[in-house]
Amino acid sequence: MKDLSIIIPARNEEFIGVTVQNILDNIQGNTVIVVVLDGYTVPVPEIPKDKRVFIIEHKESIGQRAACNEAAKVSGAKYIMKLDAHCAIDKGMDVKMLEVMQDDWTMVPIMRNLWAFDWKCEEGHTRYQGPSGVCEVCGKPTVKDMKWIAKTN
Repeated sequence: MKDLSIIIPARNEEFIGVTVQNILDNIQGNTVIVVVLDGYTVPVPEIPKDKRVFIIEHKESIGQRAACNEAAKVSGAKYIMKLDAHCAIDKGMDVKMLEVMQDDWTMVPIMRNLWAFDWKCEEGHTRYQGPSGVCEVCGKPTVKDMKWIAKTN
């Protein structure tokens, strides 16, 4: 039996692959990840292949609650943690949580903002994440410049 299943319902989430990779890079315990791809209408981003990652895919959306319930049923772990598909976790967060966890508890970790990306033009000007568009300095096209850095506030 696994100690913890991190369940992630996802529908049209462009950062699901980055989120799963961040979790894989930071978990240290007997933890698995169950991703429910819930009726994607856009191409699904690449999700890292790993023995700790299980993917359930629905061609038609079943909704977030049903996706969470399905992931919980197949998880096979003592504890369940629900995570959004655009998050990052602290190094060893799973072990830290389980060290203090009690069977009759609901735990809510501290949540901080995530600096996911900037918009960057070929001239090197950057604009903090938000709607796409041309560079506000030079007017040239911009592309996403991934950051994926947890803020301290």
